[in-house]
Amino acid sequence: MRVKALEDEDYLGPLMEEYMRSYEDVAMVPLADSTSLSDWYQVGDAQWDISNGVIHGYSGQKGGFLVHKQNYKNFYLKLKFKIAHEDNSGIFIRHNPSDSLSVTTDNAIECNIYDHNGYTHEFSTGAITPIARAWSKMITYDQWNEMEIFAFEDQICMYVNGQKSSEAHLPEPYNRTGNICLQGGIQVFNDNQPSEVYIKDLYIKNFDQVPSLGF
Repeated sequence: MRVKALEDEDYLGPLMEEYMRSYEDVAMVPLADSTSLSDWYQVGDAQWDISNGVIHGYSGQKGGFLVHKQNYKNFYLKLKFKIAHEDNSGIFIRHNPSDSLSVTTDNAIECNIYDHNGYTHEFSTGAITPIARAWSKMITYDQWNEMEIFAFEDQICMYVNGQKSSEAHLPEPYNRTGNICLQGGIQVFNDNQPSEVYIKDLYIKNFDQVPSLGF
C-alpha cells in the first residue's frame, strides 16, 4: 500500500531531512536484531558479532563488510557508533545487490567513518566518499556518536552528532535500490593496521513507498 505524499500546505522546501525525520506515516523500525545477525551476511575477512544490541566489527588484516539482506533506495537511517582515532569504518548504502562478493565505492556509496590527520584527510567522518567532503573533528573518539543518513532519489544528506556534515546529488548509477553495509576497514593511512568499530541503535524509516517528498 502506498502512503500519501506531502500535502501542498506542508511543503518544507529543500530540507529533506526535516521532512523525513517528522514524517509520521512511516515508522522507524530496527534494522538489526538485538541478539543475532541473521538478517545480514558477511563479505571479506572482517569478524562480526553482536551482544546486548551492540554490533562489533574487527577488520583483521584485510577488512570486510556486514551486508543487510534487504534492499533500500529511499530511507532515513539513524545509528550510534564508537571508534578509536585512526580506526576505519563507514556505512555503505545502495550497494549493487547483484555484486554479492564485494563492496567498494564502485558499487556503493560510502558514508565515511574515518579520521586521519585533521584537515589533510580529504574525506573524514561524515563525508560522502568520494563525492562530498565533511568538516573534520565532528566526533568524540572512544565514545558513542550519532550518525543520520537521508537518501531520496539522487539526493543524499548526512548528519553527525546533530550537525549537517555533507550533502550531494549522486551520479545516475547510484540512484538505485541496494544493500546497506557496515564496514570493518583497515587503517589505510596508518600502515594498514586493523580497526574495530561498535554500532548500536540502528533504525530505519523506509520511504520506498512514498511517492514524493514535495520538492
